[in-house]
Amino acid sequence: MLVTQNADAGRAALNDDTFQGVTLGDTLVEIRAANPDFPAGGRRQGETTIIVWRDCEWVFGSGGELVEIRPGTGVRTLDGLGVGSTVRQFDELYGPPVEDDKSGPRVLLYAPDPESTTGYRVEADGTGDDARITRITVCRCAPGKSSTGGGPERTVLTPVTSSGQTTAGWLKDTTALGAHALIDARRARAPVETVVDDAGHRSRVARVVAAGPGSGDFVLCVTDPFEKVVTVSAPTKPLPAAPRKAADPIPFGLVLEDGTKCVYAAIRGMSPPNSTAPDAQVRYSCGGEGSDALYTWAAPSAFPIERGSRWTVRVGPFGNTPLAEKAVTEVVFIGLGN
Repeated sequence: MLVTQNADAGRAALNDDTFQGVTLGDTLVEIRAANPDFPAGGRRQGETTIIVWRDCEWVFGSGGELVEIRPGTGVRTLDGLGVGSTVRQFDELYGPPVEDDKSGPRVLLYAPDPESTTGYRVEADGTGDDARITRITVCRCAPGKSSTGGGPERTVLTPVTSSGQTTAGWLKDTTALGAHALIDARRARAPVETVVDDAGHRSRVARVVAAGPGSGDFVLCVTDPFEKVVTVSAPTKPLPAAPRKAADPIPFGLVLEDGTKCVYAAIRGMSPPNSTAPDAQVRYSCGGEGSDALYTWAAPSAFPIERGSRWTVRVGPFGNTPLAEKAVTEVVFIGLGN
């Protein structure tokens, strides 16, 4: 109603992922074209650039896109909440926070729209519901869990930030840092849909979610979407400057109708066959060992999931056991926090 009745007031309030007519994901070039007074540069912080404009910090990623909006203390959301509001007021309007980290300065993450990855990351002074909000940041850092049509539930996990820091609840495994890990990091800064194969064991894959801050001499990888651990590894090839996003991203993890969890395997041209589907190859590993190990199978050039009114995969072991069709109830992607 505020936007409809007063466009200027609407621009001055946080409206989901938009503030002052600028939206998360806009590039610096696009913003300056629409707002000639927007500064061309700012201070560096890790792999991000922070520009101050109209009493707000605008945070840009290494690719020049806006990844965070940090408004000043006088700005409020369209719902009337802002610095000085209480945690209880945020809970009443947006529901319980999806994260509430009290391990240091208290940080809460709210997801006003459960079908969007846009969230409010707020800092609060105090531990209870009466704690006052001291700062609000708009970011694409919400879980983004939603159901689309008749398809599966969609989950986007955000284990690390664009500056290489782990988010709440994720652990960092540095045991492989000293060893020169066999990881092809040519697209390490690409969106996390990119698959990075282990050059020594191509059945193992990792999703690269961030490069190390500044030095560019290591990458953070998620090797299992169902374990909240990122692995720090040294790449064998240099990091790129301008990667491109996959047009049709492949989910890194699947949950099937019987609760089975599957991790993208992408064994290319070397997997033992299943004689009942001689033209199919393994696409996901679904647990088990030896002859009991289960996989999903699909044609090499096809999307690994059959998508329609419901999403399905063909599941079975190596050998000659007929493949069974199972519905996919959830798909899991690894996203980049802010």
